[in-house]
Amino acid sequence: MVHGNAGRRSNRGKPEKLRKRALRIIAEHYQGPGEPFGPTLAAEHLAQDHGLKIDAETLRRWMLAEGRWKRGRKRKPYRQRRPRRAHFGELVQMDGSFEDWLEGRGPRGCWIDMVDDATSAVLARLGDEETTWAVADALRAWVECYGVPRAL
Repeated sequence: MVHGNAGRRSNRGKPEKLRKRALRIIAEHYQGPGEPFGPTLAAEHLAQDHGLKIDAETLRRWMLAEGRWKRGRKRKPYRQRRPRRAHFGELVQMDGSFEDWLEGRGPRGCWIDMVDDATSAVLARLGDEETTWAVADALRAWVECYGVPRAL
């Protein structure tokens, strides 16, 4: 079933004459060889300079239909992933986290975890607290097992 108003213009729609005039003004004044105006800035300039008050969202739809505006972001993503190191031992990351790791079956402890960046090899120790000596013991265990890392 199709509604009876399907395909008809909206009663609240702007006149076609206004649409053509606004798009003509945008093409002449605000779509130069440099960076073209977006719908929001174009709507502001149409209101200030030409006395045409058109909502930016309406103007955006008109510009999209005419091919004068493209969807999408211009910016690059905020963060980029750091590439992993190429060889084992170039970078070892260490972290300590104090939680109830034994879920009430024993005392709270500090989980000291060491991870190789290139291969994700892991060495972990559970200690009483995150102290200099606990971290040094974890590093000593890594050196005995895998050798001295180039960066920590």
